[in-house]
Amino acid sequence: MGETRLTVAMVFTFGVLLLINACAVTHEKPFSFHVPEGDYWQDTVLSYLVADGGVRLAYRESGDISAHKAVILVPGSTMYGYYYIPFIKGLSGEDTYVRAIDLRGHGDSEGPRGDVPHEDALVEDLNKHIEQIQSANPQGKIIISGHSMGAGICGRYLEKYGYDSVHGAIYLAPFFHWRQPGMKPARYVDVNIFKTIFGNDHEVTQVYHPSSKDPKLVREYTKMMSKASMVKDYRSFRINHTTPSLYLIGKNDELFDWEKSPGIFKNRENMQLLIVDQATHLDIHIRASRKISQWLDNL
Repeated sequence: MGETRLTVAMVFTFGVLLLINACAVTHEKPFSFHVPEGDYWQDTVLSYLVADGGVRLAYRESGDISAHKAVILVPGSTMYGYYYIPFIKGLSGEDTYVRAIDLRGHGDSEGPRGDVPHEDALVEDLNKHIEQIQSANPQGKIIISGHSMGAGICGRYLEKYGYDSVHGAIYLAPFFHWRQPGMKPARYVDVNIFKTIFGNDHEVTQVYHPSSKDPKLVREYTKMMSKASMVKDYRSFRINHTTPSLYLIGKNDELFDWEKSPGIFKNRENMQLLIVDQATHLDIHIRASRKISQWLDNL
């Protein structure tokens, strides 16, 4: 029994060290996490729904909620819906309603900054949005879309609610789990190695460095936030993923190798891969918007 516990502890420690190696930062060649300043474009009208615990979750929308298709966009690390306004406006139309959400503790949503109460909090919040849209339009097709870390939240949603719970998924430069192939060192985030291994779940373990001074950008994440934004069972997720999906990766992505990253879904049916020339990690949704529209038309 003692040897078994020791082996489990060693495997866990090894996994944590791999995560740290994948995410650790060096300041010699910092990754430019450039985001526009807060007044770069005109904001849309904010709407809210109430999640568990009475937390008000903000979202921005474009198009008619009664449209045939509804796309829900989950932002990447530190970000919130404001930075996706051109994308949702360009993607919406007579047949498509698009909603960009602010995660709890992000942007204009309530909740502690960069922290969540438990591992499924973000998934349950996403489900609140889906339920609200389905209530307003029971015949509409739901497509979930995640950018970077947002893709991990979408993947975790599918794990919990089923791979047939939505009609499709769009993954933009996706981060699902630290074990996925093609990851590069994330030089825009500092990881506290000691707290990652030994700290409690609600201690800050990651500090991000976006270029903008926008106070609504989240710069500190807890260990629990990291857990909540990754798929729970990486192996099962890879094997069982059957949701019709579009996987997009840019040739100039600073965080993922565009040739290796899609290997997470080798020979997967219902998965279309799109390599986007010149696209970086942060602008891929803009550069690929026309291709995404075409994929939605054929869904």
